[in-house]
Amino acid sequence: MAEQDILLKDLFSPIGRMSRSNYRFLSLLLAGFAACTIFLPGLIVALWRALTRRGSQYDLTPNVVIQEIAPFVYLIGFSLLAIVYIFISIQRMRDAGRPFWILLIPIWNLKMLYFENSKSW
Repeated sequence: MAEQDILLKDLFSPIGRMSRSNYRFLSLLLAGFAACTIFLPGLIVALWRALTRRGSQYDLTPNVVIQEIAPFVYLIGFSLLAIVYIFISIQRMRDAGRPFWILLIPIWNLKMLYFENSKSW
């Protein structure tokens, strides 16, 4: 069976199908992006300090980062990851020949997403 290509436009659309191997790959990739999102506010502070001079009126302290920057970074980052993960899960359900509402059933959805064979179309 030939592998299908993964296009960026397909990640933001619930239309289409996704093979089990591509779904597993994208699940691991999204988990890696989630881990990187956790460290993103610290990276923003490091870049800010490298680009601005010391003693600037906009000096970022850890408290400023935790209280003002981190919530927005986490909200945007994890929202995008959740949307993509929902869309690829719907595509995987279509490929397995199952309705997408099965994603709402705990434990059973994991069996369907990771272990159910693709339906031959």
